[in-house]
Amino acid sequence: MRNKRIGRIRSGLLIAAIVVMLSIIGTLQHRWFKRAAVGELARSYRSISTLVIRTAAREFQRFNPLFDALQSEHGAIEAIVEKQWLLYGPKGAVVELFDSISWLDTAAPQELHSYQGPEAGWSLIHDPLFFASLPFSVSGNIRKEGMAFDYQGNSWFVMPGNKKGRLVMIRFNADAFFSKHVEPAIALALPEFRISWMDFEEMRERNLSFKFNWGWDDRISFRPLESLLGFSKAPREIAIFVPLVYDREDRRPEPGPGRFAVIESLNGPVTGDLEHTLAMNWFLGMLLLAGVGGGFIVLVLQMKRLSLLRSQEREFVASISHELRTPLSVIRSAADNLSSGIVPPERFDTYCSLISGQVDRLGGMIEEVLLYSGMESRLAAGRRQNSERPLLFAPFFQNLEHELSQLASEYGKSLELRSSGLPQGAVTDSEALAMIIRNLVINAVYHAWKREEEGTVIVTARLQVPRSLVFTVEDDGRGIEPKEQRRIFDPFYRDKISREAQEQGSGLGLFLASKRAHLLGGTLRVESPRILIDGRKASGTKFVLVIPWVPYEEEEDEQHFDH
Repeated sequence: MRNKRIGRIRSGLLIAAIVVMLSIIGTLQHRWFKRAAVGELARSYRSISTLVIRTAAREFQRFNPLFDALQSEHGAIEAIVEKQWLLYGPKGAVVELFDSISWLDTAAPQELHSYQGPEAGWSLIHDPLFFASLPFSVSGNIRKEGMAFDYQGNSWFVMPGNKKGRLVMIRFNADAFFSKHVEPAIALALPEFRISWMDFEEMRERNLSFKFNWGWDDRISFRPLESLLGFSKAPREIAIFVPLVYDREDRRPEPGPGRFAVIESLNGPVTGDLEHTLAMNWFLGMLLLAGVGGGFIVLVLQMKRLSLLRSQEREFVASISHELRTPLSVIRSAADNLSSGIVPPERFDTYCSLISGQVDRLGGMIEEVLLYSGMESRLAAGRRQNSERPLLFAPFFQNLEHELSQLASEYGKSLELRSSGLPQGAVTDSEALAMIIRNLVINAVYHAWKREEEGTVIVTARLQVPRSLVFTVEDDGRGIEPKEQRRIFDPFYRDKISREAQEQGSGLGLFLASKRAHLLGGTLRVESPRILIDGRKASGTKFVLVIPWVPYEEEEDEQHFDH
C-alpha cells in the first residue's frame, strides 16, 4: 500500500509538473504570438498609411514645375505668375490647385502683391492682421522647399522667389487637391476602401483616433478568441494625417497643415482577413501545444494504469496461488487419509464429496481465469456474443435459487429470490445472465459479512416499462467505501478489507459480471449505502443490472426455450 501511495503521489506530481510547464509555455507562446501578431497588424496599417501618404506625395509633384518656375525663371515676377496661371489656374491644364499667387519683398514687408486671374488682375494688400498672423518672419530665411500654414480657412504655401529678398505665397485649394487628385489615385490602389477627408474639428466631433507619426503598435490590440468567434473589435476605419508639404526630392512629409484621410473598409474591419488568419494560426499553435501536453498526460496515466495492472496481477497471482493451494491441500489430505486406510468405510462418501467439492472449487477458479481471457479478447475485437435464445424465467430462477441457496447456507447466510414482476420469458443469453447473478450473489456471500455473521441476500427481478429488465442483488452487510466503488469493476481488484482479511476470491467476479452486462447491451451499477424505495439510505450494498427486454413469440415451440 505504501508503494501504491508513493506511486500515486509521483504520478500526481508529474502530471502537475506537466500542467505547470505547459501553462508557462502556453503563456510565453501566447505573449510571443500576440506581440508578433500586433507587429504584423501594425505593418498592415503602416502599409496603408504609407500608400496613402506616398500617393498624396506623388500627386503633390504636380506643383513641382510651378515651384521651379517661380523660383528660377528670370524676368518680372508678374509675367512669370501670369504665365503659370494659364497652366495651373482654375482653367489651366492642372485645374483647381490654387486660388491666388502673391509675392512680397522683404524690403517692403507690409505690401503683398496678389494675382487672382486675368479678370481680377493684380491687387495690393495692406492688412496688418494678415501679416501679424504669419507663422514665420518675413525677413527670415525660408527653405527652398517652402512651408505651409493655414489662415482663415485657407492653406498657404510660402517659398523663396526668383530674386533675393522676395517671397512667393500661393493660396492653396487643399480640399480640391485631396478630393479631385489624391482621392481617385488612392481609390485605384485601395478599391476595397472608401476615402473621406476631414480636418481637426471634424475629427474631434467623430472622436476618431489618429497619430501624427507612423507608429501603430501601441494602438493595436489582438484578441484571437473574439476574432475566431466573429466578435472582433478591430476598427472598420482608420484616420491617417496627410500633410500638405513634401520634400520635392524624396517626397518625405514635412511638418505643417494637412487633412485627415479617413479610410473605411467596405468588408468589415480594416485588417479583418489578416486578423482572422493570425487568430487561426494562434489557435492551431495553442491546440498543438495542448495536444502535446495531453499526449504527455495520457502517457503518464497509461504508465500509471499499466503499473496498477501489474500490481493487481501480482496480487491476483498471490491470491489465486493461495486459493489453489487450499483446495489442493484438502484434496491431498483426503487422498492420503483414504490411501492410508485410516478412514472407515462408512465415511468414504463424505471424503468423496469433500474431494468433489474442492475439485469444483478449483474448476470454478480456472473457469473464471479462462472467462477473463476470452472476455478481454472479445472486448478488444469489439465482438458481442451471439448466444441469445428464448428463455423461460420460472425454471431459470428455480435452478438458480437451488444452486445459490446451498452456497449461502454453507456460509450461514440466507437467500431470497423475488421474481413475480417478470414476464413469462425473454430472448436473451441465459448463460451470461446466470453468470452475472451468480457472481453478484457469491460476492455478497463471501464479502458482505464476516464468516461467522448471519445475513440475507435478496435477489429481485422485474420488468421496467417499456423494454427493460431490472435485476437487483442487495445485502445489509458492511457496504463498500465510496473510493472503492470506482474500482470494484476493475480486473483483479479486491477492496481493502478483503485483502487484509485474506478472504477468498480472485478479484474477477465483478469485472466479469460488468463486462457480460455490457455484452448483453445493458449496464451494471452499484449503490452503497442502499437507497430504499421510500428514499431512505440503509446499510449494505445493492447491485442493479439493467438489460434490454426482447419478448419472445408465444407460438414458438417450447422445446426451443432455455430453462
